[in-house]
Amino acid sequence: MIATRNPISAKPETYRDMLIALADEVDCFAAHAEPGAEVMIAFTPQELKAISSSLRADIQRVPATPAAETFATISAWAEATFGPITPERTVARADEEMVELRAEPDSVEEAADVVICLARYAGLWAAVERKMAVNRTRQWRRVGDGTGYHIKPGATQDPAPLPPVQSEAELQAFVEGTAEQTREFMAECNALETEVAAKPFFRAGDHVLHSPSGETWVVAWADPVTGDLGWCGWPDGVARISDCTLVKAASDAEHQQKLRELKASGGSRAAKAVRLYGEPAEA
Repeated sequence: MIATRNPISAKPETYRDMLIALADEVDCFAAHAEPGAEVMIAFTPQELKAISSSLRADIQRVPATPAAETFATISAWAEATFGPITPERTVARADEEMVELRAEPDSVEEAADVVICLARYAGLWAAVERKMAVNRTRQWRRVGDGTGYHIKPGATQDPAPLPPVQSEAELQAFVEGTAEQTREFMAECNALETEVAAKPFFRAGDHVLHSPSGETWVVAWADPVTGDLGWCGWPDGVARISDCTLVKAASDAEHQQKLRELKASGGSRAAKAVRLYGEPAEA
């Protein structure tokens, strides 16, 4: 009598897995078959062993399925390929890929590039799981475009209605309070504008000296809001505007020519330059 065999624990996902599972099944029958007994449609134990040997020979000819990628494997590959990285550079590199994704928002390949860059954060997936556990307990306000914002404790989903005005004095106080909020907001905007204006403004085609490296670069783009600058040439990268000094300013014609060259080359540098300076004029 044949002993009860263990069921297959998981459905085979590949042809190779199927062969392995089938060979294991055959071995199980052969091991528990009584001497002289015929099982599995009149196969003898010796024939079962021959079938198992043939299956296992086939298994050796079928390549194993590559292991699935994880944030940990991607991070390990990047560390071995490119070396250590700082969190600041991780963000800057992901932002470069975001520029390309903004230029092609339907491209899942560009979205993958962003995720691969962010995978350099150790423990990212564990952080995602923790964050999602929190997200599932929150209340959310839908915007209507497929996104939303969580409702902070004590707040309501819809804006609270204005209190009824009981007198002219209350109306005057409400107007003055609103005016004060407006003035504060405008002061913040002016401060930000002043801060941005105080930063050096470089254009595509300008030549700058990068103090930390002592190298002279041709500017591809410079973003005064983020304080970052990208240079022309290989390899591409990002530096701080504050570390650069203007050596030679590009003329308008040189600036436009550099924009045309960047746009023709494509990639994140071109997309960023066009976003900052606009489409280049035709030659």
